[in-house]
Amino acid sequence: MRNYFQVRLGKANKFASECRAGGYIGVGWFGNISLQKSLDSASDWKTFNREMIPLHIATNPETKKVATRLFCGFTYTVCTGLTLGDIVSSPIYAYA
Repeated sequence: MRNYFQVRLGKANKFASECRAGGYIGVGWFGNISLQKSLDSASDWKTFNREMIPLHIATNPETKKVATRLFCGFTYTVCTGLTLGDIVSSPIYAYA
């Protein structure tokens, strides 16, 4: 069974062309931090968020807490919820 997801690939979808050409999507909230241990030990997104929100806030103090929660939840969903064969759509923005 395929799942369908809609994502924005960067602010104003600026990475959409690059991601489509490369056949991938990604999240960049945590830079060079490995998420493997946190993902393996988290039983759900709430557990993952409890561990990652303080880390994200410490490294991105300008980001609002609500946005940080969304970033962490999105990261968990992308890393654990998507499987090969799922359909990912991303809107195309046109700016004058």
